[in-house]
Amino acid sequence: MPDWFRAQPKTMPPLPQLPDPKVPAGGMPALPATPPPKPTGWAKAAMPTQLPDSQQGISAAVVMQHFARGEIRSLNTGADALYARLFARLKARNEFRKFKDKQIREVIKNVTFMLQMADLTINFKAQSYFTVENTWKTYAQMYDLALRDVTQADGTTKREMRLADGAMNPALARDAADTRVTFGSNINNPGMQGVSRFMQTGGLTAVGTNASGQTEYAANNAHFNPKARQQFAALNYGRRPHGGIQGYGGSHFVLRDSLKDNAIYYVGDTFTVADANSRVTYGTLFAVAVYASDALLDDILNSCYRQMTLCDVDFTDLLIEGHIFEQVAFAKDIKEMRISEKDIIGTTGNLLLAGSIDLAGLTALRKTIKDNARKFASRNGIKLVWMD
Repeated sequence: MPDWFRAQPKTMPPLPQLPDPKVPAGGMPALPATPPPKPTGWAKAAMPTQLPDSQQGISAAVVMQHFARGEIRSLNTGADALYARLFARLKARNEFRKFKDKQIREVIKNVTFMLQMADLTINFKAQSYFTVENTWKTYAQMYDLALRDVTQADGTTKREMRLADGAMNPALARDAADTRVTFGSNINNPGMQGVSRFMQTGGLTAVGTNASGQTEYAANNAHFNPKARQQFAALNYGRRPHGGIQGYGGSHFVLRDSLKDNAIYYVGDTFTVADANSRVTYGTLFAVAVYASDALLDDILNSCYRQMTLCDVDFTDLLIEGHIFEQVAFAKDIKEMRISEKDIIGTTGNLLLAGSIDLAGLTALRKTIKDNARKFASRNGIKLVWMD
């Protein structure tokens, strides 16, 4: 995989020429004839259909791994062209205008290294996670969370996705954005049929309302696996105190470093990305600057070149988003959980202002949130860090 931090491999020397093997005087003996292999069942195998609930996670893991690795290989074929565009953009900036080519290459190498070393984080609101004891074992995106038992025409129940609008994720807009930025034109190639069959919703259709009166949507593709969609994280390249983007909550998880390797990275929030043509890989992370605004490039250079620690932001245009194509398990994949006192005070304080809780209840709620956070961290072996 191309990696702009590491040195390029040297050309391998030619292998020595080996002498031809000697042939026996009577010639090579004839090999005994072997019967042709019997046809196997694979020749008649039908296209896979939706798997049982117990196998949905396994199916999703296989499909997402195949998709991510294939896309990364494809994206890396354009690494040289991206490098040239990045080089030209840096060279055009006043601060680098007089740099020699070797110096520009050193800037790219060092900034790439710093981006690769940055924490991959998921921001969340402590109140939402820990008002009641959290016993979840995995972090789930909204498609997975929308799975529930649905009564069929024959009276039986089947687990299906019923997607409703979230506070920050309108269902139709979310699905349209995810489809637009995740899948390139190659998704229609013959070799991608299996991926398309399980990862694409085919669009959403309203199928009724839930108990809260919200419209619910089902996938048009009956074989869509709700678990086969990426998890969304932020690369905290600026070492911002409260994670990659505070707009999704003042507390955050820090993910294990190896999750960064097979992630795919974007400039800005998924909702604002035009298509799948601006994706970059772990090895070419600084290529986000090819697609970045001047403000984002300034932030990257300030943090990764000038070694500045940046302030918290809520603005998605200063975000580097990482899409993780595998399940995130709390006990295995979370290095640290950083809980912000300001996050707890701010979100619970809204209840007091709304008159839905009194001061004594507020004090009790904040204690409950902290106690549940401690239990969650202890149960999953996660380092717990309290922040202001």
